[in-house]
Amino acid sequence: MSKKTFILLISILMLASIAAVASSAAAASPIRLFLNDREVPMDVSPDIKDGVTVVPVRVVSENMGYLVNWNSGEVTISGQGKEIKLRINEKTAIVNGQPQELLRSAEIISDRTMVPLRFISEAMGAQVKWDSSKRQIRITQAATKSASQPLLDNSGNPYTNITLPPNLFDSVN
Repeated sequence: MSKKTFILLISILMLASIAAVASSAAAASPIRLFLNDREVPMDVSPDIKDGVTVVPVRVVSENMGYLVNWNSGEVTISGQGKEIKLRINEKTAIVNGQPQELLRSAEIISDRTMVPLRFISEAMGAQVKWDSSKRQIRITQAATKSASQPLLDNSGNPYTNITLPPNLFDSVN
């Protein structure tokens, strides 16, 4: 082997090594989640498998103004006239009473209930974008109802005749 061939071979191997290290470094960087351009901290990192990202259910849902309830392997997300029910390890969700197939089931990871991010966000009326170069998930939530629009219960019906307890505001300074 000539000296030039040897140097060329070593150079190619070095470039390949640098590319592999850069690729693994990018894959190792944490995924960051943004809701309406505000970063949302998470104590458990999102998990990506087969192109589907799952995140802790409370992180997304509660930051979008929804309630989360857990009961015997079923998580219910409700608010703003919507209700989403998912069962752990099942690929069918119920959205406002209608079954919908999931690409990935809800699951428990690191003691957290993880749910498919895009499915949940879009079911709540939000848009989801993935920036692979920055490893960022960006959720844009639709504007919330204004004060002139009726307040809706979990079934989408307007509340009527709300009775407040007497002396409710007596202790407010």
